[in-house]
Amino acid sequence: MPQVSLPLDEEGHARHVEEGMNINHVTLAIEGVDNFSRALRDKEWFKCLNEDNKKIANIIWKLDIKAFIDNGVGFKNKEDIIKGLTLYHHSETNSNNMGKTGIGLKLILQILLKVGKTAIIVSKYKKQRTALVISKRENGTLFYDSDAFELCGHDDYPSDLLKDGGTQIWILNTIEYKTIPDNLDYYIEIIKDCQIKISDIYDNDEEAKEIVKAIENLSQDPEIDIKLNG
Repeated sequence: MPQVSLPLDEEGHARHVEEGMNINHVTLAIEGVDNFSRALRDKEWFKCLNEDNKKIANIIWKLDIKAFIDNGVGFKNKEDIIKGLTLYHHSETNSNNMGKTGIGLKLILQILLKVGKTAIIVSKYKKQRTALVISKRENGTLFYDSDAFELCGHDDYPSDLLKDGGTQIWILNTIEYKTIPDNLDYYIEIIKDCQIKISDIYDNDEEAKEIVKAIENLSQDPEIDIKLNG
């Protein structure tokens, strides 16, 4: 007799995450810090990327724009990013409860990204650059463009976004989602534009203060320079 796995209602699960788990934004920021801290732990790898061995991690925490930026090891390719986005994908290397159970990054996107808006993950591993675009449907479920953008080589491209390697996760609730196949430049320019305008965007001051305290408690590696809206 065939064995059939119990079904999962994606819409119901999305609603459970957003309405039933009672996770605040500070907790999500801590999960983001943990993500890029893992990417910065491999010192031998890092020496290959940056001559002064300076590990950089930055959280952008504005009202409608959130970002987690590091110059660590990076995702190897599209499949590597999708694995990181796979719900309940188990990893023994993750140090906290959300990471161990494979929901950390997914919770960040599920809760912080608004319906119809855009999230962009861009990453560099050696000479491989990959970008993946994510959005949220009206029923609350997340989806990604199956056409991930991958470039190999071109060390100067994009010249001032991933020059030191690493990963940037941008949650842009100011940008409507639309499919732009095979055009990484379009999304790179969106991120660059947000970087320029970031100082003009309203802060959530109370959350920011709590996040600063959380960062201070987490940042025990003197080689990692963690900044908020830096």
